[in-house]
Amino acid sequence: MVQARWFLKTLLILLVTLLVWQPTSHAQSSGCELCNESSYIVQVATGRPEGGGTVVNGWTKIRPGSCEYLLQAPLTPGAHYMFAQSSNAHRGGRQSWRGDERLCVESSSSFTIENPPDCDVMGLDERAFKPVLIERRNQWQNTIRETD
Repeated sequence: MVQARWFLKTLLILLVTLLVWQPTSHAQSSGCELCNESSYIVQVATGRPEGGGTVVNGWTKIRPGSCEYLLQAPLTPGAHYMFAQSSNAHRGGRQSWRGDERLCVESSSSFTIENPPDCDVMGLDERAFKPVLIERRNQWQNTIRETD
């Protein structure tokens, strides 16, 4: 009887702990975070200053309602770049979130490249990235929403 009571008490404590405990890795993470409030699965490429040029990384997939860290802290304050496009799985054509800064991407796979002056020479595609000003070294967040 005492052993059964101890077992039930231990089980109850474990269940309460599991229900109350939330993983904190997201809250402890820092860097450049992008949240997707659109109804599309998006693929995102980013450009960051490095040395005298720009390093472009892609593709990070973000599902609707999710957030992903694209760059880890410490961030370099200044102009960074972002380009996002909807997945090919969506009907009605591909949506994009873009700007005016022309940077190179590898369209078919994940990549990290130092942006060359001419995308065609290296067999890369050009995309129009949106400039994003990052002012803090530890945390930056932006959101993708439906286009009008």
